[in-house]
Amino acid sequence: MLIKPIGAVHSSIATTREMPHRGSSATVEVFPEYEDGLLGIEDSSHIVVISWMHAADRRALRLDKVGPENLPLLKGVFSLRSPSRPNPLGISATKLLKVEGRNLFLERLDLIDGTPVIDIKSYSLGWDTVFAPRGFWDMLPLPQRDPNLMLDLLRAQAFNFHGRSCRGLLMGVKMVFDVARRWNISPRNPGLRFELGNDGCIADAVQGTTGATLGNGRLTCHTGSSWTAILGQRALRYEPVERIDVSDDEILLTMDVSSMFTIAEGSAAAVSGSHQGRCGGGG
Repeated sequence: MLIKPIGAVHSSIATTREMPHRGSSATVEVFPEYEDGLLGIEDSSHIVVISWMHAADRRALRLDKVGPENLPLLKGVFSLRSPSRPNPLGISATKLLKVEGRNLFLERLDLIDGTPVIDIKSYSLGWDTVFAPRGFWDMLPLPQRDPNLMLDLLRAQAFNFHGRSCRGLLMGVKMVFDVARRWNISPRNPGLRFELGNDGCIADAVQGTTGATLGNGRLTCHTGSSWTAILGQRALRYEPVERIDVSDDEILLTMDVSSMFTIAEGSAAAVSGSHQGRCGGGG
């Protein structure tokens, strides 16, 4: 088996310890002898970078402390995304911002500076996209997660589903986060249901972060503007406030959810909406 690098990563991140949770902006330089392979790559909005994580521990088969939250657990490396593994191949899906000659400018990449690149593929909606997947980390109750990292992860999931950031999307992220915090559950708890209000952007945030859909029966619509989370016989109703004079994404994410919604808690029968209807459009 002969594998030759076709390029290298250029990043401001020099070590794995410095790497932000969701990666950092980076450039992949493709070596001159492979430049013809880039023909037409600018037609792809997203690409998959396959790399050789040269700084990884190739002896590891099991890890007892993994991930940025350093949870005490024992898992085999084949059930994790840890760089430590016998053959440390990295698979990173990322947004392609622009192409300049042999250089690909990427929105986010979780690879340190100098990482050898083994291959590059176009990200395919049909082949690569799996909506509502489930993994070990996704099912952990919120109290076992780092809240800041969890909020950042929910934001990324909502953005990837919706395609852009907007006020409604971030309001939906904060709402889902609040539900998980109050009930000490994972946002992807299979028993969590929502009655959707009339804002399509919030609806996309709910779907992208919880895996709930109309088809799996975890989403229903009603004619009002409120949003209701339901778990068993419990319910939380969120009524959006009339006006939020904030447009900056980072400020919106730090706002208390009570500044965005009036919240009522009670039984599912008493709090949830009673009038079914058509889900509204986006903002």
